[in-house]
Amino acid sequence: MKIRVRNARLAFPALFHPRAFGAEDSAPAYSASFILEGQGTDPVVEVARPQPDGTTKWQETKLWDVLLTVARDKWGAKGEQNFRALKSSGKLCVRDGADKAAYSGFEGNLYISARNPQVKPLVLGPDRKELDPNSGKLYAGCYVHAVLDIYAQDNVYGKRINASIGTVMFAKDGEAFGGGVRGSADDLADLAVADDVSDLI
Repeated sequence: MKIRVRNARLAFPALFHPRAFGAEDSAPAYSASFILEGQGTDPVVEVARPQPDGTTKWQETKLWDVLLTVARDKWGAKGEQNFRALKSSGKLCVRDGADKAAYSGFEGNLYISARNPQVKPLVLGPDRKELDPNSGKLYAGCYVHAVLDIYAQDNVYGKRINASIGTVMFAKDGEAFGGGVRGSADDLADLAVADDVSDLI
């Protein structure tokens, strides 16, 4: 089920190049966490509703209702039972920020953990043009809008409800996690006149 989240805070982004996390043998994937900062325990998201004319209408709904609907679509009469079991065992893409309380921005919020092992997400600037990986515009701590696909997994690796990343668009700046800031060429302007390395000593 395709959903759209607004003004989520971006964490652990690997959107331009796939990255492996965890076990050494884990496969690299495009991934990110989307922190639903200040949006409560049952955030509102938008669900894509295809229209007869081929367009898409976005309808507001509760995030937990989306996951429950995905579970029912996958497992029928056992959908709600499986959903509750997966939620209690931490096998949902939506998680409590308390799980990552050691990291900035997570405490007191829900977050969506999403990944895509094969397809590179579309990453856009605020003008909806594709963002250059070297722009420095997308960083951990900024705010983004994102389109995610929520789906149920039931295979040899077990049952889960996952999220994959389709599109991420920069929304606005935020305090960079870790306190980092982007550098400025102005900081070195007075050194540009140096003729050789000895002038800098």
